[in-house]
This record gives sequence, C-alpha cells and structure tokens, in this order.
Amino acid sequence: MTAVTLNVEGFRNLSEAGITLCPGVNVVYGPNAQGKTNLLEALCVLSTGKSYRALREQELIGHGRENARLSLVYESGGEQHRLEIRLFAHKKKEMYRNGIKLNRMSEYIGAFTSVIFSPEHLTLVKDGPAERRRFLDLALCQLSKGYLGEVTEYVRILERRNALLKSIAEDRRLIDTLPVWNERLALSAARVTLLRHRYVSRLYPLAKQSHAELSGGRETLELRYLTSYDGQRFELEGLRKFFEECYRDKAEHDIRAGTTGDGPHRDDIDILINGFAARRYASQGQQRSCVLSLKEAEARLMEADSGESPVFLLDDVLSELDRSRREYVLSGGGKRQVVVTACDYDRAVVSAGERFFSVLGGSVVESDGGWKERA
Repeated sequence: MTAVTLNVEGFRNLSEAGITLCPGVNVVYGPNAQGKTNLLEALCVLSTGKSYRALREQELIGHGRENARLSLVYESGGEQHRLEIRLFAHKKKEMYRNGIKLNRMSEYIGAFTSVIFSPEHLTLVKDGPAERRRFLDLALCQLSKGYLGEVTEYVRILERRNALLKSIAEDRRLIDTLPVWNERLALSAARVTLLRHRYVSRLYPLAKQSHAELSGGRETLELRYLTSYDGQRFELEGLRKFFEECYRDKAEHDIRAGTTGDGPHRDDIDILINGFAARRYASQGQQRSCVLSLKEAEARLMEADSGESPVFLLDDVLSELDRSRREYVLSGGGKRQVVVTACDYDRAVVSAGERFFSVLGGSVVESDGGWKERA
C-alpha cells in the first residue's frame, strides 16, 4: 500500500498544501511548530477517520475557518483509489471513498492503513490502562472491520447497564430487568475479550522479535493480556458464561458503585522489559524502543493479513535513539513506505531519505536536496 498524493485545505495551520510521495522514505523537515506533524496527522486521519492528537474534530480546522478538507490518492492491489474527509465546525464530518459518500465509520476504516508513532505514543507505556486499550482498539479496527462494530456495541450496552444500575439504586423494583442486560453485556464482553486476546497472542512474538532486533539482543520484551477472566482457555462460550456469572454475582456491588466493575473496559496489557515492568523501571529510551517494537509488530500483522504493508508514519521519534536503532527503524523503507519528520539534521535520516519536503509557516515545498547538501 502506498500513499501517492496528499492534499489538505484548512487543516490546522496548513491553509493549502499538496505533496506527491515516493514509495520509499519521505523526509519532512523544518523547525518546530511549522506544520510537519500536521502533515502526518492528516495522513493518520485519512487512515483511521480520527486524530491521535485532538479530542474534538473542530480542533483540526484552521483558525478562523468553518471547514477543512483532506484528500488522498493511494495505491492498493495494483489500483489507485481516493479517500476524502471533510471537516465542519458545526456538523459531523463527511467521508468519501472513490467519490461515494460513506455513512458509517466501519465502511471507511481499513481501506488505507497506516501505523503512526509520535512522542504522544510514549503514553502507551507510561500512562494507565486506557492508553493500552486504545492502542488495541485502533489497531484492531484497521485490521478487522467487524471489531469496530463489536466494541461499539459493547460500549453501548455497557452504558445502558450502568444507567440501569443507577436507576436501581433509586428504585429497587427495576432490578428485575437487570438479568436481561447482564446476558447481553456478557455476550458482547466475551466477543471483545476474545478478539483482543487473539490479537495480543499474535502481536507478542512479533513484538518480542522486533525488540530483540532493535536492542541488538540486549533486551527481552514480554506482553501479557490482563483481564478479569480467570479461565485457561479463551473461547467464546466459556467467556460468555464467566461474564454472565460475574455480572450476576457482583450485581449488588455494581449497584452500590453505580458502574460495572468487570469487563474489557477494565482490561490492560502488561509490558515487561527483561522481566521488569516497563512503566515503572524502563528508561525513556527503552520505553521509546518498546513502543517502536509494538508498532513494528502491528505493521507486520497488517502485512500478514492483507498482503500489503501499511504506511509507516514517524513523527520526531528518532532523535533519542542511537544511530543503529535509527537505521533499523528506517530500514523498513526497503519494503514499505515511510514518512518521517525531523527538526535537526540527522545523517541516518538523510541517508535513508529518497524524497524531501521542507515545511515553514504552514507552507510545504518539495526540496531537490537542499537539506541533503549539508551531509
């Protein structure tokens, strides 16, 4: 899979920009706060339908504007396709694929796949379980269209059950309706848990291998999927029975708390380096390498399932890696497309780069080698 041309209008500080990318390593360079990250964010939005930086879509629209537009021509399966997203200040975004308007995110996501790593993604290791669940959800949504529907349904049923729990606390007569919601939530929880567990089971050996390569064999990465399910075998019926019993047995506790205490909304991934929790004991450089290993494994799974490599988006994440690790990360350019940003001159980036773009004040210009001449 290859991004060919990207056009943006009114997106962040990019009033109007268009670039044509090469299939290898594309380098986007320039001082801080000029718009480099915005280019990568635009590609990510076109891939996943949402930003990894903004909580509200309106934040993506340039100051003083009412709308923004992103469009991408990409190659997949030997054919060219087009994606377009239109953002509005006062209504929901519009999504198009090959000129056809799509009404559901499940119809859009997964067409153009990417894997992005930015400084914000260090929270995957450093912060709480919500960040690691978000990683799983975004990765699985690109890999499986069915997963988006499953996790959306789970959240909907969970919210309904939680609302009922609060109502029961005020009116005990409503408790007779709880078993129905227990059953529905149990089945949905089982489906989401099973899909996540299977994904982590496939991700782990690839991430372990990638981390060993990235660290030169000096470090060992381990992943453990943490869930309230206490069974040995992860299969749908066993999970469903477990969650149904759990919701039944803990009903009074949940009513007092006003929320559901168990389920995939509480799950986590335990990440260890050389047997120690990465969140507590890993250095920032080790945490960065750890996230890169997870992202590399995510890309390899996409390649295995679709037969095509996702586009790798690297936003100013190489500066704290040593030369050998930077070269390892960029070596993916031989088999997949890479778009990497850099503020300061970096010989490893320059050596790997095949096409260069200078960004200054929201203006993007293809360079014929001005940055390279400093080598």
